Amino acid sequence: QNELAKGCILKALDHIWGESLGTFNVEEKFSYVRRLVHSMTDADLLILTQMTHKKISAKMPFLMQLAEVSAACQDFKLQDLAALRMLELTVQYGSLNPNFTGLAFAMGGLCLGRRHLHGEAYRYGHLAEVMSQIETPYGRQ
Repeated sequence: QNELAKGCILKALDHIWGESLGTFNVEEKFSYVRRLVHSMTDADLLILTQMTHKKISAKMPFLMQLAEVSAACQDFKLQDLAALRMLELTVQYGSLNPNFTGLAFAMGGLCLGRRHLHGEAYRYGHLAEVMSQIETPYGRQ
């Protein structure tokens, strides 16, 4: 069952990335997304514009579900790929909402922690915490 789920996740991520992930170098993508985030200050990340691109915004909840299922299957490479894509899209297109943006940064913190980059993981976790306390029309997220 886990292998079937992993196959479905890989196929979905292939579609979202627009390229085959079978031979994908996760560490290169990790370095690229890490540079994107580091090019922005915490203040800039906390006031990202609202994501308006409809096709991209539809991918975000799906990516979050892929990351969750990947973790349940204990396939952390796939979880990292989903989390990295969420962070990349967030930095490039803006915030879907504070809740999803906070979750994207929390998942990014997991990617960093797995690579023993604990100081950066703390930064991402702190950003996720602050984002979770942002008031929205629905109250705190």
